[in-house]
Amino acid sequence: MTDGHIFLSYRSIEADFALKLAADLKNAGVNLWMDRLDIGIHAGDDWVQSLQDAIDNCAAVIAVLSPDYVQSKYCRRELKRADTLARSIFPVLLQNLERTEWPFEIQEKQYIDFRNWQDENDYRQQLTDLLQTLQEHFPTQFGSVPDAETRYLTSLIAELESRKGVLEYVELSAQADAPDDTPARPDPYQFDEWAAGFSMLVENPTTIANRHQDDGSRTHQEKIALKSIAEAVEKHPRFVLIGEPGAGKTTTIRKLARDAARTRLENPHTVPLPLFLYLPQWSEESTPLDFVRKHWPFQTDPTGLLKRGDVFLYLDGLNEMGAKGAEKVEKLQAWLSGEDAPTHVIITCRAGDYTGDLKIGELPTVQAEELSEPQIRQFAANYLKEKTDSFLERILPDDKARWEDAHSLFRLARNPYLLAALIFVYDKAPDSDLPRNNGALMQKMTRALWDREKQKQTLDWIPFEDMETQFGKLAFSMIDEARPVDVPMNFVLQFVSAETLRVGYNANFIEQKKEEIRFYHQSIQEYFAAIQLGAIGVERRLSAPKLSWSSRQSQKWDEVIIALSGITKRVDLLIKLIAEKDIYLAAYCIASGLKVSKSVVENIFNKLWQQLCSGKMLTYEASLKATSVIGQPFIGKLLKTVYSDKPDSREAAADILAEIGGENIVKELLYALRYANENSTKVVAVNALAQIGEAAISGLLDTAVSYHYAPFTRDLALKGLVQIGHASLPSILAIVGHVTSSMRIEAIYALGVLRDKTVIPLLSKTLFDDDSNVCYASAEALERIGTLEALEAVEYWRQGKS
Repeated sequence: MTDGHIFLSYRSIEADFALKLAADLKNAGVNLWMDRLDIGIHAGDDWVQSLQDAIDNCAAVIAVLSPDYVQSKYCRRELKRADTLARSIFPVLLQNLERTEWPFEIQEKQYIDFRNWQDENDYRQQLTDLLQTLQEHFPTQFGSVPDAETRYLTSLIAELESRKGVLEYVELSAQADAPDDTPARPDPYQFDEWAAGFSMLVENPTTIANRHQDDGSRTHQEKIALKSIAEAVEKHPRFVLIGEPGAGKTTTIRKLARDAARTRLENPHTVPLPLFLYLPQWSEESTPLDFVRKHWPFQTDPTGLLKRGDVFLYLDGLNEMGAKGAEKVEKLQAWLSGEDAPTHVIITCRAGDYTGDLKIGELPTVQAEELSEPQIRQFAANYLKEKTDSFLERILPDDKARWEDAHSLFRLARNPYLLAALIFVYDKAPDSDLPRNNGALMQKMTRALWDREKQKQTLDWIPFEDMETQFGKLAFSMIDEARPVDVPMNFVLQFVSAETLRVGYNANFIEQKKEEIRFYHQSIQEYFAAIQLGAIGVERRLSAPKLSWSSRQSQKWDEVIIALSGITKRVDLLIKLIAEKDIYLAAYCIASGLKVSKSVVENIFNKLWQQLCSGKMLTYEASLKATSVIGQPFIGKLLKTVYSDKPDSREAAADILAEIGGENIVKELLYALRYANENSTKVVAVNALAQIGEAAISGLLDTAVSYHYAPFTRDLALKGLVQIGHASLPSILAIVGHVTSSMRIEAIYALGVLRDKTVIPLLSKTLFDDDSNVCYASAEALERIGTLEALEAVEYWRQGKS
């Protein structure tokens, strides 16, 4: 017998229980090894060798038994190796398993029954029994109980490492199809990064011409790419992380907190202590600091530690606090700008909700980006193996113009969570249609997950439609009453039976935290709410659109209604009904991937087009957004209208085309800029290209430096680059080196408009150019940038002149 640790063997889909158990055993002083919790293992380590060494050097094994466990090649190999090495094996039963299904290595073993582990009292009793059993057989594996901070960090890591919803089922499918010679379960850190990338959102110092604002212009936000989220943390001790549902913002903030906890465990004095809180759990506390104090795990007061930067605060779910969300955000903003403000804080919020009363104005904003084509390909290949190519043929059509179609599966696939759902649905039924609407996709996914529970012979399973009804009433009531995403069990049990809740938990529909329940993902909640909304009638929750600065504000039933439009059997009738009340929402429903009759789409497009051309400021932005999402079939008509002699129609068409974007539209707008007979058409085209942004930079640069085009056209192209902002900086720098003096001067003026500090050394050199006009342009640009370095360069130049 070895004096080594106790090894925890479990199925990855049951990691939430395994992590909880492992953390509690470690915190009781047990020398336990678990792959996801052991701080000695990191991403990039030899995972297979680490697992093998952990089994070879263990004193005993705890096996977490379930139907999934006994079917797992990896888990059976771990048992077999432990048995071969004569290691003691202690089974804990997580789900019902007939004795005939028990692995041979543990058929005669007594077990600890954790089947009702979600009941905290029952769990604690079974944990006590397990600790007593281990103490009797392996007293040398018990050490002193860790200190309070170590116990806290261990539990925090376990919580943040817990399951990833549908991704676990994707991994499960991949493992089930793994070749027999695969030696160990996959590295849980291998595919840890979900978010495609991150960008800072800043106000562009330039303006875009806009006839619909009183001052004739509008500022716009610009995205500045970040190398990683670590760059954002390094540059900004406090910021808001935004993204669409499923884009990876919560996964990212959990990973940041988890990594900080691991680092703190290894080096207690080098990093702040992480404190991860769910903002929806902020209930009756009068201030955010009181909320923090309530969840602070120690006896001390955290105020001074937060202020000094000794604690890093992670706040998840700004938009999920329910009816009093705006009031709480106001209090949060006051705290963050007050004397006791925390030095380090990251807050997450859904991108569409981070506006108005929910926006914390003084904090920088970082956005979780969508997946790119290569990332989609890699993500799919990680899980689908030989099925990857046929799946990608559905997601990434050869005709790249279709990628920009609002109906395309590519739009869903750019969201990590929805891509995981598409992979899971495809893997279960590769010959069936892949849904393009969130509601339809969630319905297919939940049905597959629910059917899987039936195949596992899960106790208390009920027919899918009966389950839909129960969860539908719960989800609907949570939204209708503006409740936070976490709701108390006594509220939940009014709609869903305890038995159905247990099966729903196994199917990854819901999460349970003590006596509170939440839906695992917002898209699942919205789909279930759509079931109930369809039952009572959508007209009871439809309302007139709310416009602010001519843009339509999102309303709480929007996503539910869009989900309903994807699962209804009478889609044309529903869209007409929605359009009578809110034509913009009707357009968003169509754009979600519905098969709506051509006449219905044309009717809605034409009405929106009339509003755009009416010159009404109040509805312009709302009409523009709605028209662009259903505008794909009308691109030809819109391109012809760019050449129209009617200014309102011409500009509206260009704005729609800019919103739609895509390679073909950039190509057509560049043609209009270069060859249109009317200068007004050229102006409209370049403004649209500037709004499209980075995809237009190459064409604008070619236009700006080419002698084939008129000076007015070239000057317009340069102004378009300036409007795009910092992304076009390399192109403008290229023009500075142009042989034509006039072009160089225009480019230098453009650098001054952008006010980018990185160009100061270049402009300091061009101050002493042979062309005096270039010198004066450089001086003016440096003065615009206005930093001490820039102004000193100008002063040095002026002294030399005198």
